[in-house]
Amino acid sequence: MAERRSGFGFLLVLDFESTCWRDARQRRPEIIEFPAVLLNAATGRIEAEFHTFVQPQEQPVLSEFCTALTGVTQVSRCALRVRCSFKEPKTAKPRADRSLY
Repeated sequence: MAERRSGFGFLLVLDFESTCWRDARQRRPEIIEFPAVLLNAATGRIEAEFHTFVQPQEQPVLSEFCTALTGVTQVSRCALRVRCSFKEPKTAKPRADRSLY
């Protein structure tokens, strides 16, 4: 991969997922998934990864539309397991199961 010059050594790339409904005016969105990667700006390589789910507070039950759109499923109404650790990208594998726990 060709070297890139951005003026920054590293970039933190975030990709939030939030609650959603077919009728967007129905409710306010809440963050349900919080992933991030630390990108080496010079090489374009991922140096570290972070991923966790967040239990929505105002509407704790995900809509079928939200599950279909994001792929995030809800195991139970009150289920929440927070994973808060950085992983080395060579050993970290994406979760096939995108559930709230």
